Amino acid sequence: MKKNKLYMIFTGTIYEAGGGQIYTRNKVDYLKENGWAVFVFSLNRGQLMINELKDFEKNVFPLLKFEPSLFSVKNISCIIKAIMEQIQKEVSINNCSEIIIESHTIPLSLWGEVIAESLNCKHFVYLLQERYHRKLSLQIMDFLDFKHQRKELAGIKNDSLNFLFKNYKTLGPKEQYFLTACCTNSVADVNCETIEDIERAEINIGCISNLAKPYVITVIDEIVLFAKEHKKKNFFVLLVGNAGESTISSIVEKLKTARNVKFLITGYLFPLPRKIFKIMDLFIGVAGAANLSSSEGVLTMTVDVNTHKAIGFLGYDTSENLFAAPGSGQRISVLLESVFIDNKFPIKDNKISKLQLPDYMEKFKEHMDFAQGSSERQKYYGGILSPKCYMFEDVEKLKWKKTLNLFITLFGPGSYENLRTKYHALTRGDN
Repeated sequence: MKKNKLYMIFTGTIYEAGGGQIYTRNKVDYLKENGWAVFVFSLNRGQLMINELKDFEKNVFPLLKFEPSLFSVKNISCIIKAIMEQIQKEVSINNCSEIIIESHTIPLSLWGEVIAESLNCKHFVYLLQERYHRKLSLQIMDFLDFKHQRKELAGIKNDSLNFLFKNYKTLGPKEQYFLTACCTNSVADVNCETIEDIERAEINIGCISNLAKPYVITVIDEIVLFAKEHKKKNFFVLLVGNAGESTISSIVEKLKTARNVKFLITGYLFPLPRKIFKIMDLFIGVAGAANLSSSEGVLTMTVDVNTHKAIGFLGYDTSENLFAAPGSGQRISVLLESVFIDNKFPIKDNKISKLQLPDYMEKFKEHMDFAQGSSERQKYYGGILSPKCYMFEDVEKLKWKKTLNLFITLFGPGSYENLRTKYHALTRGDN
């Protein structure tokens, strides 16, 4: 590999087939097509479903899930050295004329900043998350503000950064930087045994999602409520996606409470068989998944990821697929009533308004313009390694912080992960 432009992507995972993985696959395709050497680094292993990401299986670094401030400077140097060694096997970093780092989550953005400083290169934070449900520590907000002021921070929707900086600062209309995460080229005319035996019901509702997302449980509750209110009708619910065992068990138990509902949870599918869009009357979803079903000509209800209320029907009364206007939104079951009982929307007369999806090769030019249009003078946030630079405000007590550092020093980061999981469960009141 003799390319002299290097692009490093730090993302949550390359496994399974969610929106982030498909976006990453598309971005890699675009970058390679435009002469970049590309390396993707991620955190977690699993089932590889997108073949184009197979080359990056050797670049899984679970330690990157921990904030850099939890490690000694020596250990940070060792982690960075290991990452650089993976690149040097194929590309001479010293001979690169341009290097850009792109990070997809807030913890990974901290590592991205440290690594960018060590290489004196650009670091572009592109937050793929749909919502910010926990209060970030003041120092993390200072860091994100620093990146925002340098125009090195963008979200996936025009409201994304407004939610991120809520209660911290107010953004002007021209400061709400966002870019399209094209992840919808994932449908094909393929056979899939999982769906071959599906039998249509009177009412057929689908959802494509990471089933661990909080809005999904609300969708299930609302479908079950609607089904119980119309016991003489039979329903089929198709869930394409996956989650942890406890979440799947909860979803199954909820669906079983409605005797007139049959359902199928397929797990992740890639590519998505086009047949599923011919079977369903309606999809309920958010972001790229909602765009996808709409583009396939299926009536698609979108949901606000914060309030879990229905926004509307994509291409009819809304173009929003993540956030409703303040104070707006309806119960999902109410809109189901308008479709299947009041017949207000054309689910079976071939008049569905198909959403036109953008060409990611064109859209990603905007990504590059944004990344390369940031501050010309390289500058980095100086507090990443500060003992105070950790994610959440609910662990900001100094005594607790010292305990964490001591625990990691004595027992290692892997043991710390178990401790943090238990701590967060206690603070949420989980049993």
